[in-house]
Amino acid sequence: MGSDSPAESRNEGGDEAELSGVRLDRLRGFRVRRVRDDSLAFLAEQFKHDVAKPFRQLEAVAAVWEALIEPALRQHCRLESLQHGVLTVTVDSSATLYQLDALVRGGLTVKLAEASQGKTLRRIKLRVDTAVFIGEPDDAYDGPLPPDEFEPDPETPR
Repeated sequence: MGSDSPAESRNEGGDEAELSGVRLDRLRGFRVRRVRDDSLAFLAEQFKHDVAKPFRQLEAVAAVWEALIEPALRQHCRLESLQHGVLTVTVDSSATLYQLDALVRGGLTVKLAEASQGKTLRRIKLRVDTAVFIGEPDDAYDGPLPPDEFEPDPETPR
């Protein structure tokens, strides 16, 4: 009996069909679009690098800042950021800027760097920004508001 019996040829055909099915599945893997990851998990590492670490460093410098700067001057200042060794301090007026600048020139940067224990602080950048301090209790005005110059007088005829 020959090897070309109908049962054997059907069996070989089944293997070929199975093999071609495997090949098609493999090809479909290349053609089918992958499921898109809509989660925000990719931001976790970036958050640690961009937000958490600088916040911890700024927090350590802020504790030392409170110990070195007198409260009367400190209430007119805000520590904005600490990036690449530069501490940015925002003040509410040029008078406060002048006082802080005198402290920085007198060695405040070195004292802050030594006391913050290894946090990289190379420079203090001072800037005036009155808009940040609007709405503070010190800036509240309880007196009468001035009359609006652009509002027409109701008694004056038009």
